[in-house]
Order: sequence, then structure tokens, then C-alpha cells
Amino acid sequence: MAAAGRPCQPGAVWFDGANAYTDVAVPASFRRLALPAHQVFRAMASARWSVLEEGWLGLAAARRAGKCRFYVVGQSVRLSKGLAQRAPDALMAGCVCRCRLQLVKVGNTSFTMKTLLTVMMPGEAEAPPLTAAGTLVYVFVDAETSQKTPIPPALKPALSAALAEGEDPGARPPRDAPAPDAAGPPRTYTTTLRPSDTDFNGHVNQAVHAQLLSDAMEAAQGAEPVLEHVDLQYSKEMNAGDAVQVRWWRAGPCVRFELVGEGVVHASGRATLLTDASL
Repeated sequence: MAAAGRPCQPGAVWFDGANAYTDVAVPASFRRLALPAHQVFRAMASARWSVLEEGWLGLAAARRAGKCRFYVVGQSVRLSKGLAQRAPDALMAGCVCRCRLQLVKVGNTSFTMKTLLTVMMPGEAEAPPLTAAGTLVYVFVDAETSQKTPIPPALKPALSAALAEGEDPGARPPRDAPAPDAAGPPRTYTTTLRPSDTDFNGHVNQAVHAQLLSDAMEAAQGAEPVLEHVDLQYSKEMNAGDAVQVRWWRAGPCVRFELVGEGVVHASGRATLLTDASL
């Protein structure tokens, strides 16, 4: 990753051409047998808002001024095997997640952003990098109707100027195996969403969706799953106090899941488990 020689400084934000960078402190919850995929979602979300609040793309200022609203409608994250299976004592205090963000596609109502996360390990300059790659799609919505709306004309020049050249705008990693058939009976897990699950938009943060899948599988299997790939599509927002049911189907390392509230599917997706056979 470019700027790898720059000293780690949690909270630092800097720019290099079409790339935006930031260092995110490694949470204590990273230092365990497996790096939970939902924590990678959170680290990437923290990185995005750090660079946006520093003025990247002009989006944060426009949102604060009430000129636009934009939501995540799709997100995919893939962890490297080295990161997914990291030993519990290896991610010590002082590690930093260095994130590089790029804008790779601008449409009429949406834009696509890629994030490459690398765990910067003190004293391991020559070690294989521990990385995760993520892609997400933001869509602009009308503040009153919450329906999709064109990107505000005042923002389009900044978005177009920041578009990375020569980057593959493919939004999701390849799907290695077919998802299990969702026609059979699912396993289920029900919980109530907490105020701490919400973000500045007032709805449940997109990282919580991945955490709910992890919680559901842990409750059923007695151990937290080691997920190397999570692909999520968001269709309806959830709020604190809502009861949500996680429905999931598994076939080998492949998982399909839905998050359902009052009979409505709020999000759906698929995931791939890291198994001994895949190491």
C-alpha cells in the first residue's frame, strides 16, 4: 500500500492524488483468535467518516448543511486468510489499521468506494501483510421521502474529479461457491436492537448487520464463526428498539442469511467461512 513508510498515527488523515488515507487504532476486540468480520466493517466505516469529515469529496459539509443525504445500500468485505486466522497474542497494543480509500465509480444517484485495510504491526515490516478489501455503494436519497434522488449538481464535479483512473470498479469479490438453497427451513436467532447500534443517521449502523450474523452463528454453534467474506445488501433501515430475526442457511463454508423485522426483509447477503480445508 502506498504511504506504507509513513509513521503510524491513529486519527491521522492525508491525501495522495485520488487516494485518501487514514490510520485507525486497532480495537481491543481485534486481539482474539479470529478478527471478526463485523469489526473490519466498523474499522472501514470509521476510516470513511474520518476522511469525509476532513473535507474529502465535500460530502460531510453538504450533509451537515442539509443539502443531501446518502446511505449505504450494498457492501462487501473480504479478509485475507492471514488476518482471519491471526493468533490472539499477535495483535498487540500499538497496532494500527491503515486504510486507503478510492472512489471507483460515480453514477446518476450513487457512487462506489473501495477500501483497502492493512494492519500495521510494529516490528513486522517484512511479514506478509494482514489485509482486508472492501467495496460499498452509497445512494443519495431525498430528505423527506427517503427515495433515491440524483447526486446534487454541486457535488458531481468533486466526485468526478476524485474518480480513480485505471481502477476496476467491480463492486464485489468473486463468489467462489454457490450459496445454500434458501428454500429449506433456516436456523433463526432473534434479538432487539439497542440505541448503541445506531449511527448519526438515526438508523442501525451497517456494521451491526454483519455482527448480527456472527451473533446468530455463535449462538447456534457455541463459537464465533471465522468469516473471510461477507456480502451485504441493505433494503430497509432498522432502528433501535426493533426486534430482528436473523435467518440463515449453511452448506459447507457457504452461508446465506436474511435480517427480518415484522415480516419484512431489511437486509440479506451471503458469507464464506474460513475452514481448515481452505487454509
